[in-house]
Amino acid sequence: MKTMKKKVFTTVLACFMACLMFSMPVLASSNYFTKSTAKLNAMDGNVSAIKSFTSGSVSGTNPKITQVKVYLNVASGTDPFTFYLKSPEGTVAELYPSTKSGTYYITDFNGENPSGTWYVQIENQGITYDPNKLYPASTVTPSVTVTYSY
Repeated sequence: MKTMKKKVFTTVLACFMACLMFSMPVLASSNYFTKSTAKLNAMDGNVSAIKSFTSGSVSGTNPKITQVKVYLNVASGTDPFTFYLKSPEGTVAELYPSTKSGTYYITDFNGENPSGTWYVQIENQGITYDPNKLYPASTVTPSVTVTYSY
């Protein structure tokens, strides 16, 4: 009797696994990397230093970017700024984000190869809403997540 129960259980389990395997959609392989940079500081209408980061090892022989997500950790009291992100292929995307921390999605790089060195920079827009400030200033720490298929 115990042998019969084991055989039935094994058969049912095997059928369930086979049905599950054949009913699951096939997805393209995908991978990602996330990089954060040092703080970017700009004031009085000027630009920050340019910070760079590398993709590290990228899987596959023909990787293509499918999504770029940027989280901007904006310091309290930051004045309006423009954020620039440059891909290894040389494409530059501009964001005009809020002066509050937030997540932004960039589609400018879709289809490009993610492998190589990326660059970030901010530009202070030269505007301040605080009458107590001598100069407008912006401070931002970006974190970039690049998702790609291969």
